[in-house]
Amino acid sequence: MPNLVEGGAPFRADYCWVRADGVVILGELDGTDKYVVDEMTRGRSLDEVLSDEKNRESRISLYNVVVMRFRFGLTDDPVAFAEHLDRHGVPRRGSELALPDGTGMVPDWESIRRVC
Repeated sequence: MPNLVEGGAPFRADYCWVRADGVVILGELDGTDKYVVDEMTRGRSLDEVLSDEKNRESRISLYNVVVMRFRFGLTDDPVAFAEHLDRHGVPRRGSELALPDGTGMVPDWESIRRVC
């Protein structure tokens, strides 16, 4: 999970891919546990959890990245999941979009931050 820093506070995305052309794709795996499971909500109300999620998404929007959302159910169908990844430009190993094997994939967050 990549750590992004905004205003000194780190936040995370679930997945991150960096393409050979420099495009950064963040994958967000959606589920319901974060809204209802005590260990995930950490004592926050549903309103607080939703507000925190919206704030995090706003922080992600400060970066020039592609955000790809998906649910657990989609991963149960490998063909449909591969099509979803392809639609969002996620690089496959050995493709023109992929970095060479062994290349570090940590984005330069400062260089892809949008100027507001």
